[in-house]
Amino acid sequence: MLPISEIFVSLQGEGPFSGRRALFIRFFGCNLRCSWCDTKYSYYGKPKVLEDLDVVDEFIILTGGEPTLYQDILRNFLTKAKSKGSEILVETNGTVLLKDHFVDYVDYFSISPKLSNAGVKYRVDVVKKNVEKLKIKEKFYYIKFPVMWEDDLNEVKKMVEYFGVEKSKVWLQPINNERIDYWWDIAVREGYNLSIQLHKFVSKP
Repeated sequence: MLPISEIFVSLQGEGPFSGRRALFIRFFGCNLRCSWCDTKYSYYGKPKVLEDLDVVDEFIILTGGEPTLYQDILRNFLTKAKSKGSEILVETNGTVLLKDHFVDYVDYFSISPKLSNAGVKYRVDVVKKNVEKLKIKEKFYYIKFPVMWEDDLNEVKKMVEYFGVEKSKVWLQPINNERIDYWWDIAVREGYNLSIQLHKFVSKP
């Protein structure tokens, strides 16, 4: 059984696929409780419970909540989606160990480790293991850091070094699109990318 918060079609508003049309499947439930979370409805309230997903699109984004909580249950859906030629992107906080069969069926991974500004605790070594698995399997992935405070940059640098990822794979995403000019300059100076949440400028999901 799959707990679903919502399913909708929109344009991706974040990261390297920004502006691309996609079918979003938002899963219900998350293992973290970030203070600034903008989708708290995905873990509070009552989900829609489906036996299976019978949707298909050219580009599918699995988001949440935390979709990697349901890796085994998603096996059948992923098999069907890939057989129909779908490209699949998973948006994850990276704190749940990725299973081989799940990784094999997913094309792209957006990993979003949380900084101190989120007010949550988790095992950073699990995120590192997931990054290493994606490297070994030669999967397309990027690291997206929600940033707020000036001190966040020091945390970002430490994590980037710890994960052993290239700066070209790092995206800074200002929380609630605040201080975009500041983080723009930081991204240019440090060699990172900047992710602006485009959907929030037009009040879209």
